[in-house]
Amino acid sequence: MSAVMVDFLTVETPDPFGQVIHGGEVVKVDRDGEVEWSTRCKLSVKGSWDGQLVVRNLMADDVICPGFGTKRSGLELSGNPAKFLQGHNLFGVGDPTELIRRVVDRVGSVLFPGTSMLPVDLGMGQISRIDLTASWLLDRAEDVLPFLRAMEERVWCPYRGRGVQSEPGTLYYGYSAKGKRAKDWQLKLYSKGLEVARRRLPGPAMEVPGLLDEVNRTVRVELTLRTAELKRLGLRKLSDWTPEKAGDVWRSYVDRLNFGESAMTLDATDLAGILKPRLLDAVASWKAGNDMRAGRSKTSFYRLRQEVLEACGYDIASPVPKSNVVPLRRVIEAKPAQRPSWADQLTAALEQAA
Repeated sequence: MSAVMVDFLTVETPDPFGQVIHGGEVVKVDRDGEVEWSTRCKLSVKGSWDGQLVVRNLMADDVICPGFGTKRSGLELSGNPAKFLQGHNLFGVGDPTELIRRVVDRVGSVLFPGTSMLPVDLGMGQISRIDLTASWLLDRAEDVLPFLRAMEERVWCPYRGRGVQSEPGTLYYGYSAKGKRAKDWQLKLYSKGLEVARRRLPGPAMEVPGLLDEVNRTVRVELTLRTAELKRLGLRKLSDWTPEKAGDVWRSYVDRLNFGESAMTLDATDLAGILKPRLLDAVASWKAGNDMRAGRSKTSFYRLRQEVLEACGYDIASPVPKSNVVPLRRVIEAKPAQRPSWADQLTAALEQAA
């Protein structure tokens, strides 16, 4: 089983059930009482333990997937397939197509027990969001939060800038404030131990030897890809993905994180392939100690500052830092954690208690 797993999926596939699935409808009625439009609401389906996933079948006019045909409805699924199928996401499957097959089987058994499914090609499904997740293990649980704080201060990502902690223990590269449009792609690193403390695992999981010790030492590294980025990558179809592809894609984005001796050691040669010439000149001028506000309007300066922050993480509104120590080299060279040794024991414990 791949160390990189699918942790969230929003996908529209051909409808394998041929029956109405929705949690009601939202209808817009004009002042004369005529219906202008209506859309079906999603229905929450309970899976393993407290794992849930939302689903609805779309009316023909709602279908957005090319290739389905104008008269055929689609099935929309959204949620965490790992939690839905197994009750936790401590480890899981890295193949989106296989996951959707399992999810559809489970949804069918809950909503339409004993009913045969239609022969449809689920591989035609179109993904609008996918989260790929893997883990880094640290030596001690108490290292996790300092590690994330150090990353926030020193580690940057091209065109995402420095990380932002939305809350203690959760660091974003590509953070979007509430109400703002989400980025096409985003990296999120967080303490798995803190997440488990807030959202407890099923009871039997807490008794598996070694599980909590490893979870508390874990930094989860999650990549979110949305429609525009999936189109750019040519990976919108479920059939475009394999476990190997999921691992390669995850690593290609995580490798963008700059864990050098210090971001401040980068010179013009390092940045030449990253920054536009105008931004490269601005960074060089700032490093030379020049006042970047001089000769610029307030609006022009803050526009330039934002562009530089997003491109390479430098804040030209602040003095050039004198200390460039980044004690992260030992940690970043660790490879993503593999399937844990207690995985089979956890699976057996949950199945026995179900």
